Amino acid sequence: MKKEGWRRANNMRKKVVIVLLTLAVIVLPLWPQDIHEAAWNGDFEKVKQLLKENPQLLNAKGPWGWTPMVRAVYFNHSNIVSFLLSKGADPNLSTPDGETALHWAIKCGHPKLAELLIKNNANAVVQDKWGISPLQLVIENGYAEILEMLIAKGTKLDSKEKHYGRSFLHLAAVNGHLSIVKILLDQQIEVNCVDNYGKTPYYYAVKYGNQKVARLLESRGRQKNKKGEYEYLPATLDRDLDTKEAIIWYLGSCGWAIKTQKHFLIFDYWEFGKRPTDPSLSNGHIQPEEIKDMDVYVFVTHAHVDHYDPVIFEWEKSINSIKYIFGWKAKENPAYIYMPGPRAIKNVDGLEIYTINSHHVDVPEVAYLVKVDGLSIYFNGDYSGEIRKDIDYLSTISDHIDLSFAEGGASVTSYVLEKLKPFVWFPMHERGTEFKLKRYAREVRETDLKTKVMCAENRGDNYSYSNGKIKSNPIH
Repeated sequence: MKKEGWRRANNMRKKVVIVLLTLAVIVLPLWPQDIHEAAWNGDFEKVKQLLKENPQLLNAKGPWGWTPMVRAVYFNHSNIVSFLLSKGADPNLSTPDGETALHWAIKCGHPKLAELLIKNNANAVVQDKWGISPLQLVIENGYAEILEMLIAKGTKLDSKEKHYGRSFLHLAAVNGHLSIVKILLDQQIEVNCVDNYGKTPYYYAVKYGNQKVARLLESRGRQKNKKGEYEYLPATLDRDLDTKEAIIWYLGSCGWAIKTQKHFLIFDYWEFGKRPTDPSLSNGHIQPEEIKDMDVYVFVTHAHVDHYDPVIFEWEKSINSIKYIFGWKAKENPAYIYMPGPRAIKNVDGLEIYTINSHHVDVPEVAYLVKVDGLSIYFNGDYSGEIRKDIDYLSTISDHIDLSFAEGGASVTSYVLEKLKPFVWFPMHERGTEFKLKRYAREVRETDLKTKVMCAENRGDNYSYSNGKIKSNPIH
């Protein structure tokens, strides 16, 4: 389809959203809202009172098809989860997307809640609509204690994830969890199994800089990949860059790091799951020691947990030159740079920074346009404001966009592509479901847009950009 087809497709998406919101307005009053709000807010006494008055609310589904238990799990209200279980709440009821309370406990980083749910017969192998089970999430996020608990309960480990044909050993090698790899090898998972690309776990351990994992796989009999040996190379931080050049690392979800000629930029970093045994940019994690002598600039669009992780403030202790740029008044610190807008403009050490502003689920937020070392970078975050007015405004700031980072399928993204015509677009806002991003590349290829779409698969995927051209950095 041509550009008009792209526009029609996104207009259709908008209409679907409007219909769903209208239905929500009609249906919401019929839902047992009070108990869902109480579970969401951690109001234990109110949950007890409401269940005493009406025990049928125990497993009642509310907004998004969530049960009170799923809502309590999301915000780690363990006392409410324990109480609901004691009253007989079903931990295996799923959302319309097939996700259970156990899925959410692991995705939200609440391992103790996950253990509690498993002890109460939560199903660890049930798959959501994308084919992802809690067991897969346990392995990807590095929760060794939970894995051992599931093995003790007789859980099988011989399945593969459905999108790339990777075994659980592949997933542990990609994510660099040495303790998980040891457990899987002790359970006789084949060390030389291959995925749909013909790659072994060892290949991914090397590719993502997981050196201890690679050495363990070597000691357990890994064989050479068909294309030969691969040597570990550290992240390409030492490479000299010219103007209009950059190296880009995917840090997971909406997190990205960009090295330009003289600056190192980090956007919307979130440290979800357990850190790998050898954390580094190579596996999509900020290790302050790696960048301590660089000029580092940390950008945060808004306060939602998947964009704003307090761990970023720990970096000040070891990075010699670091500055923080926020789209709202995040903390009382005169050293931080705040750009609440509307349409704020700052010049920081040669970086020209512009914002457009909106609100997202009652939280102020910005999107950034950053001009640095000959590059123009657009970072959308979750911005969803006055799209045409704001994007038209940004088009007056820069005559081109080199790198664009925005959620796939959103109406703002389609207008960014049409109006700003970025050379490269990195779709984002997936965590563990990056396989969904490839469809956006297909959609853009069917238009007359010249934008190159780069779809990361795993944290640590990195790319080189120079004068309008982009390429993935292969393993050596």
